[in-house]
Amino acid sequence: MADQVIVAKEELRQHSEIKTINEILIRPLNDFLIERKDQEELSKSMSLPMLKISISDFNSGLEAALTNKMKIASKRINTGENDYVIYSDQTNTIKWSLSVKNPLPLVNSGVFEQFDQVGVIDLMRVVNQETNFFDKFTHFQSKQQRTQPDLNDILACILGNGTNFGLYKIANISDRSFNDLRTTQANYLRADTLREANDAISNMTASLPIFEYYRINDQGQHGSIDGQKFECRFSSLMARYSPKYFGQDKGVSAMTLVLNHVPVNSKIISADEHESHHIFDLLHNNTSGVKPDILSTDTHGANKYNFAILHFFGYQFAPRYKTFKDYFERMFQVEASDNVEQLITLRIPINWDLISGEWDNICRLMISLGQHKTSQSLLIKKLCRYKSNTASLKALAEYDRAIKAQYILDYIDNETLRRQVNRSLNRGEAFHQLRRVIAETNGNKFRGSHHAELTLWNECARLIANCVIHYNAQILSELKELNEHKGNKENLEALKRISPVAWFHINLSGFYSFTDTENIHDFEALAKEVHLEA
Repeated sequence: MADQVIVAKEELRQHSEIKTINEILIRPLNDFLIERKDQEELSKSMSLPMLKISISDFNSGLEAALTNKMKIASKRINTGENDYVIYSDQTNTIKWSLSVKNPLPLVNSGVFEQFDQVGVIDLMRVVNQETNFFDKFTHFQSKQQRTQPDLNDILACILGNGTNFGLYKIANISDRSFNDLRTTQANYLRADTLREANDAISNMTASLPIFEYYRINDQGQHGSIDGQKFECRFSSLMARYSPKYFGQDKGVSAMTLVLNHVPVNSKIISADEHESHHIFDLLHNNTSGVKPDILSTDTHGANKYNFAILHFFGYQFAPRYKTFKDYFERMFQVEASDNVEQLITLRIPINWDLISGEWDNICRLMISLGQHKTSQSLLIKKLCRYKSNTASLKALAEYDRAIKAQYILDYIDNETLRRQVNRSLNRGEAFHQLRRVIAETNGNKFRGSHHAELTLWNECARLIANCVIHYNAQILSELKELNEHKGNKENLEALKRISPVAWFHINLSGFYSFTDTENIHDFEALAKEVHLEA
């Protein structure tokens, strides 16, 4: 009965969502912002440095930094110090060679082939012993909070959903009862409990000794967001046609925030939605303790406001553009000059006065995003679709251009930055490989028929992936400590090149036995048997 109630509530909520989306697309933007009378009080309550700065000081500092970067980039190109950007004074054009030879991440390192295969159920039990993620599954009724679910049933539900078997089929190929699984899922498996369980694993992985080896940038933690397409078995409001990925069928996109190989947040969106509308949502609503400072996406993660929005909230946006030359030429012009520092200039100067004049309205918009007055992704979608003929949105676009211009100059002048962006995105692709393997255990298609089910199944798959990554990271951490004790620097350097994204030593299929067994893993003993190739 409980699961029927949840499904009925979800159907009502979906109809409400459709109404909400339609309202946002036709109602004035002002209807979705905080009241002006509340702005000052909310501004004081939010711990955002940008709400407390002097706009005149901010603009002057930003303008000086941008001018300085243009001078440095111009000089390095003119003097030949930048080997990747060549200026021809005869044609007054730039020849680009910014592609970075950064190979795709090596998954399934040979290190893991040295271990005996471990069943996915045993692996999840071991990870639960390390992280206690099972404790996050509480009953949906407050009066039943003290009731503990059966660990075996919880694991079976997670595995059945995450591998696309579903509860009925996982019951048929295991020693679990379908009725018990259905009751357990209805009572304990919800999006919030699954996210809390995922957070528990992510936080524990981040505390392992090996985690420091995965840091890309010394200035901050560098993460990435990317979407992965999955076909749906059943029609739903979320499923959309995308001939490029699904042919004549429908599907969804699972967007995931990955930091140092760890999938710290995820969200299901329609396959035809623009990924850039959900970037801030994934970042700002990341409830784990693993927080990125720098975020990379591909071209689909960029829009005309994301640089400004992320900068305001303290993030550095670092996308990888597919056609970088086009973005540079829209922002800058190249003109020969006797002064080596004046090769690159803005095609259209930044309107600093407009930013200053509309700063209060920009702050109001940002506070509205931070306060969840409406869905953040829907509000950003509204901003991007709204006609940019109001002074506030023009000012926001100018703010965005000022931040974006600095990033473009950094990108052409800093090979290290380009490599870091690629490495971050490659780690996201490595996670996608693992996520696809988990999905292909039974057909690679989502079975959910509405948004709540799709989200549930996606979070279950993320939890399985999180368990695999934590298990591997635990082994690598023992290897790190063992070689530190021995003083073996060559092996420690080799460890830095080994990704915890590996599954060749993990058995994801077969007949699943959830009978309680002793699952005492001696990671130290496992590490002593490993041979590392330096």
